[in-house]
Amino acid sequence: MKETEPIGGYCILVESIGPKAREFLVHVQSSMSIDGHFGGSKIISSATSKFHCLEEKRTEFVYEDGLHEKTIFIGIEENCYSVKLTRTCLCDKSTETKDLSFCTNSNLISEGVNILLMRYLALINYEGTLTFKSISIDGDLAESNYICIPAERMELDGHYLDVYTIERKICKEDGTIHSIRTYLTPKARILRHNWLDVPYVLKINPLTDPDVRSKTIRMETPLRECWIEDIEMFSKYLDMKFSKIAEQTEYLADHPEVKQLIADYVQTLLVVKPENVIDFTIQHFKAFAKNPMTWETSTLKEDYDSSVTSQLAEKKLDTFCGICGFYIDYTTLKKFSSTSFTGECHEMKANTLNYITKTSSLLK
Repeated sequence: MKETEPIGGYCILVESIGPKAREFLVHVQSSMSIDGHFGGSKIISSATSKFHCLEEKRTEFVYEDGLHEKTIFIGIEENCYSVKLTRTCLCDKSTETKDLSFCTNSNLISEGVNILLMRYLALINYEGTLTFKSISIDGDLAESNYICIPAERMELDGHYLDVYTIERKICKEDGTIHSIRTYLTPKARILRHNWLDVPYVLKINPLTDPDVRSKTIRMETPLRECWIEDIEMFSKYLDMKFSKIAEQTEYLADHPEVKQLIADYVQTLLVVKPENVIDFTIQHFKAFAKNPMTWETSTLKEDYDSSVTSQLAEKKLDTFCGICGFYIDYTTLKKFSSTSFTGECHEMKANTLNYITKTSSLLK
């Protein structure tokens, strides 16, 4: 292959999502400048482990006498894929929607899912031909044939390594055929992505060693493990650390009420010992907010449908705290009354205190 010069960049990110990591999020982004015109594409897609598209947004754009952009959004409705097409140019914007039934399009592979499929085929070293449906940026369906060649030793960009090859032929309804040849490592790393009908080719970063089996592979050590050994980085860390400590110390010195507020909360927490600390904390500090919000905390536990207020209000010998928003029993109230800040933070109704006093005298 003759020498090429870079005209842009291409980035692919795949990560597992979902409660059991059985779904995938694919993010593909590219940008390039051709003949003085800047353009690019973006794909954000989510899919299942069975290569079913859950949702995808794909955008292609170019700046040529203004912005020209095409977007296709694919989502799932009851029994079909809902497709929304948007076209934007300098003086016009149009939108079109259509539905694709699951029955007739069960083998639809979106562009985001295509990335997952190619990586999977490389990992299992599949040999043969597979046929699926694909959808273009204009919403047109086409037939996609994946011709898979098992890994073989070859020279690629000056490296001798095992290369898995996939040639994808996209056959449109008007008879047009587009061919794309992709080279991957046995570990599903894309080495080269070649659109055979256009003079552009996607190649792996030349600074990266593609031979993942080599013991001398060039790898960047994660900063999380070695940053403290870097003198410059460690110095910046210490500067920032002491700067933040000074800021917090100065703030607490100027606002002693914050320290008192935290002390009150800790004291209350140790005395009340609520079953659900998160609910307790929310209710405690919500009383000090200018505009208290309604917090929905019932989802913190799957079978937890009672609030902390009801937990602390089971006994009749309770009194309501206007600051914390909780009912406190007589024993707890005695502990609170021994602290120096009780008189400032809690005001009880007179009839409630009389009731507690009479009842406690009967118990003695």
